[in-house]
Amino acid sequence: MMTGIINKLLAGAMVIVIVIVAITIFSPGGRKAAQRNVQRTTDTETIIATVEQIQEQKKSDSFPEDLTSTLSDLDQQSGTVQMILRKPATDFDCRTTCGVQVIARENCTVDFSTIPREILNKVPLDPSRDPAVGVTGYYINSANGVLTVGACEPEQEPNGRTPEILVTR
Repeated sequence: MMTGIINKLLAGAMVIVIVIVAITIFSPGGRKAAQRNVQRTTDTETIIATVEQIQEQKKSDSFPEDLTSTLSDLDQQSGTVQMILRKPATDFDCRTTCGVQVIARENCTVDFSTIPREILNKVPLDPSRDPAVGVTGYYINSANGVLTVGACEPEQEPNGRTPEILVTR
C-alpha cells in the first residue's frame, strides 16, 4: 500500500519536473534571449572583422586619416576594456558597468562613428539597447597584441546558462 502511494508521488513529481523543464526550454522569453545572444555574437564578429580590415588598410597609403585616432586609442591594458560608441559622447561616465568587465578609467570609449560606411555600414547595437543612446553595449581591448571584442549584457538562455559572448584574435 505504501509503495503504491510513494510511486504515485514520484510519478507526480516527475511530471512536475518535466513540465517545468518544458516551460523553461520552450518559453518565448527564453527563445528570444537566445536569439538576441546570436545577434550579439554576430555583432562581435562584425566589429572585430572591421577592426582587422582597418588594421590591414592602415598598412597602405590610402588609409583614411580620421581613422588613425580611432585605432590608436584602443585600450592596451590587460584587465580593462573600452566601450564602443556609435556616436560621440562627451559626457560618457567611465564608472559605468559592462557586465563583469572593468572599464578603463581614462580613455574609456572608442568612437566607431568615424568609420566610413564602405568599411562598416552601420555600427552594431546590442539588441536590448535604446538606439537613441550612443553606447553600443559592446567592448574592445587590444592588450599584448590580442584583439578582444565582447558583449556587455548577454542574457540567460533556456538551458539556464548565460554565455560569455566575446571574440579574440
